[in-house]
Parts: sequence; structure tokens; C-alpha cells
Amino acid sequence: MGVTHWDDVEKRRIERGQMAGTWSNLGTPAGSYRAGVSRIELGPGEMPTPAHVHGDAEEIFYVLSGSGLTWLDEKAYEIRSGDCIVYKNTHEAHTIRAGDDGLEEIFVLLDGDGTLELWPDERHAVRAGSVVARPPGSGVAHAFRGGDDGLTLIAWGTREPNDICWYPRSKKMLWRGVDVVGRIEELDYWDGEALE
Repeated sequence: MGVTHWDDVEKRRIERGQMAGTWSNLGTPAGSYRAGVSRIELGPGEMPTPAHVHGDAEEIFYVLSGSGLTWLDEKAYEIRSGDCIVYKNTHEAHTIRAGDDGLEEIFVLLDGDGTLELWPDERHAVRAGSVVARPPGSGVAHAFRGGDDGLTLIAWGTREPNDICWYPRSKKMLWRGVDVVGRIEELDYWDGEALE
């Protein structure tokens, strides 16, 4: 588990003709290894990548500020602050272009302040710009609690069909693939086994 802040992450400027932008890799410093999280800042008219299609990955972009265009299969659509764009895998070739006022996007955003709670008793302060990664299989439950002025966040994660989610406070489990929530009886490993 990790928490990082976008002010503490190195920015990387990439320029190749109209393909330009300032990238901040936020996921890796926060501890993510299966989900990517990047902050991309674009000046007027800049495009971060050529049009492309992913074979397996979906991409979700949230526009933090500015305006521009998204390009999907040779059609342009206007985008602006507050828009969420989903590019599905194996579907459409896509890219974005910043408008006159530039464009800033990110996959995960926190606004306000609060606390990340890791069960049972670990706490981390979070604020606007904090990025939190919770890799699967850590065995540590997590939750956010808003501060005095509240907390707004965008949560993004994979939706693995075989994922099992454990809620330790209420002793519930979610079996995502079959969309069932329930409780199971906790037993000793040897319970019911005949010992000779």
C-alpha cells in the first residue's frame, strides 16, 4: 500500500511534434502494479499520444481542467473539465487534443481532505492531489473518511470476475463474479476432520 502526492512525483515532459505533454506517473510511486495512474498536463493544441487501440486494457480519463477534443475512430468530440471518457479495449482508435486553454487529466483525484483508514488501526492523512494505490492480495481492508470540509474522490480499479472482497468489520464477503454478498462461518482448518 502506498500514498503519494502529485506535488512529490517527478514530472516528465515529452515532445515530438504535436505529440507533447507533461506526464506524472502516480501509480507506481503509490505502489500500484496492475493499474496505471498518470496525470497528464497538455498545453494548447497538444496531444499526448498518437491515436491508438489497446488489445486488453481499458482507459478511463477524467478531465481536471481545461477543454479540448477526444478523437474516436476519426470523429472528434468536445471535452471539458469534469468530463469522464472511457476508451474500451479493442474498440476504437483514440487520442485527445487540448483546446486553447490547455487540458489536464488524471485517472484518480482527491479533493478536500480526510483520512485513509487501513483496518484495523492504521491511518494516513490525504488531501487534494493525493493518490492511493491498493494492490490486490494485500489482505488489508481500506476505507476513506472525509475531513471537516468533506472529501471528493474518483476511484478506479480493475473489475476482475474472480475477485473476492472481504469486509472485516461486518464479516461479509462479496464474490464479484456471481454478484453475491454473504457471510461464511469461520472455522479452524482442522474442524470436522477425523484425527487418528
